[in-house]
Amino acid sequence: MSEQKPLPKLLVVDDEPEPCEAIADYFRRIGHSVQVAGSGGEAIDIARSFGPDIVFLDVRLPGMSGIETLRELKRSPRGMEVIMVTGFADLETAVSALRHGACDYLRKPFNDLDLLVAYDRAVERIDDRLNAQKSLDEAKAAISGLARSSVDDREKLLALLRDKLENIVYPQLEQLTLQVADAGTQEALHFVRYLLDSIIPGTSRASKLDEIMMKLTPTERNVAKMLIQGKNPHDIAVVMNRSVDTIYTHQKRIRKRLGLTNLSISLTKYLLSPVHADGPESLQELC
Repeated sequence: MSEQKPLPKLLVVDDEPEPCEAIADYFRRIGHSVQVAGSGGEAIDIARSFGPDIVFLDVRLPGMSGIETLRELKRSPRGMEVIMVTGFADLETAVSALRHGACDYLRKPFNDLDLLVAYDRAVERIDDRLNAQKSLDEAKAAISGLARSSVDDREKLLALLRDKLENIVYPQLEQLTLQVADAGTQEALHFVRYLLDSIIPGTSRASKLDEIMMKLTPTERNVAKMLIQGKNPHDIAVVMNRSVDTIYTHQKRIRKRLGLTNLSISLTKYLLSPVHADGPESLQELC
């Protein structure tokens, strides 16, 4: 019999006692450990000692706002999921919070079903993150064993790595890239994806990327690699000691060589897409 996972710990943050206790009481009745806070500062203090997995956070708080509190909570290495709680007038702020890492929002007044739907979405995000971490740990273990393995064992380990990358790690990286608003973080995620393509041979993504690079001149190849790393044309111009107009010209030539005539399709997304070798006509989702 498999061991049952512990229920996520919850933190509810609201300066209004009634909705705060309504959420807390509901989840306590079904076995969760729940703490409550009446302000952003109190929430951050409790989060440090209590270590919640899921936070229900009101948008309007005294002192530190809900968005400011969200940013502080998301800096935690624990990776807690945050559900924003909002009134109708705060809906735009709640949607903005999603771009800062919140996983969902609840609009007041809410019922038990609303609570469960938001909770389930947060749990799903937690499970996805844990599965991705498990896959990365397995990949690290496989990489460390490559040097000590026979040729046959190496092929088996590489096959395992390819499977984990294509089915779990890459989808998670793509999802994270879409979720984060910070340009620096997006660039780092692009670079991680590029490095994985470079060090694990044989994935469909890496093989198709190699096919694309073979069509380009050395200079164009350098431009393409920097686009994959998340650099914009201005950054590339500085690195290559060229004008921005020159970099745009190289991008146009790359598009022409790849047959990417639809200008609504992002060149960077095309290079990063796992299906780019199937042709530009299959990439309407990248528009």
